[in-house]
Amino acid sequence: MIKRAIEALVVICCFGASFANSLPTAQAQTTVKTPQAGQNPFSVLPSATDREITTFDEPHLCWLPTAAPRNQLVVFIPGTNGAPRSRFPYLETAAGLGYHVISLMYPDSIAAQSLMNDPNPQAYVQFRTAIIQGGQYPPTLKVSRADSIENRLQKLLVYLSSRQPGQGWNQFLDNSNQVNWSKLVVTGHSQGGGHTYMIAKLHEVARAIMLGSPKDFSRYFGKPPDGFDSNTKTPLDRFFAFNHMQDRKAGCNHDQQMQTLTQMGLTSFGSIDADHPPANYNHAHLLFTNIPFDANNPGSAHSSVLGLSREITPEANAICSGAWRYMFSEPVR
Repeated sequence: MIKRAIEALVVICCFGASFANSLPTAQAQTTVKTPQAGQNPFSVLPSATDREITTFDEPHLCWLPTAAPRNQLVVFIPGTNGAPRSRFPYLETAAGLGYHVISLMYPDSIAAQSLMNDPNPQAYVQFRTAIIQGGQYPPTLKVSRADSIENRLQKLLVYLSSRQPGQGWNQFLDNSNQVNWSKLVVTGHSQGGGHTYMIAKLHEVARAIMLGSPKDFSRYFGKPPDGFDSNTKTPLDRFFAFNHMQDRKAGCNHDQQMQTLTQMGLTSFGSIDADHPPANYNHAHLLFTNIPFDANNPGSAHSSVLGLSREITPEANAICSGAWRYMFSEPVR
């Protein structure tokens, strides 16, 4: 695992570089085998897609659909200090529903909830936008455009379209080789769930799915932060969330999460007990669980919605699987 230090976020910004100048060197390209159809997942180093990417270089992981293609791409954004993992039931479920899938590596060493006592009411929005688009939030965060989520995703899709012709990756780029956001399902856990909301605020996506999130809650103001609202380019009825009611990770509990979801306007789309769901989950967009978790490990409630708790039971796995399939499949306009 590459050592992550805050200083590693400081990378020379190269906004004006042409695509030709950002192509990886031949030496970098040899570090990744050309992916083959049917090889799920396969990995691609971020630095192999853009030589300006020099930090947070754990491999992206990619899945081809294992069912009839839906012609949509699921992009998963891990939480703080997370990295793509090859055995991942949540993303395997998406591939089994016909999605192309990417688990994206990005600068994730600083938790958004480190801002909980920040007196700037726009702190969370500015922090997340810096990671998504490139920028800085002094004094600790500085992300180059090359290292941003948007650039990493765009360069990976260009790379895959070139290396896997005929496998459908090119449909997720427009005629200018930019990300075709309308074909993307953006999803993430914890910090990645907050980024999911912000990406769907900035771009119109096919759907947005947050797990164990949002965790954005200001202790300084005693309320959700400014900017987490219904002013989003993605229609609100394309948003879903799946949370554990006992999740207190990152200093944000269920009641505080509900305040943030209410401010975002998502509570008006219905909530449901995912442990005992009615048919079609009553078409609700907020799902909650009380899956048993290890009381000595508070983080296990937080990770349970991904089916990753060590003590998770077959019954709990069935609850998660049903919730995932519903959120990936429920019709949206």
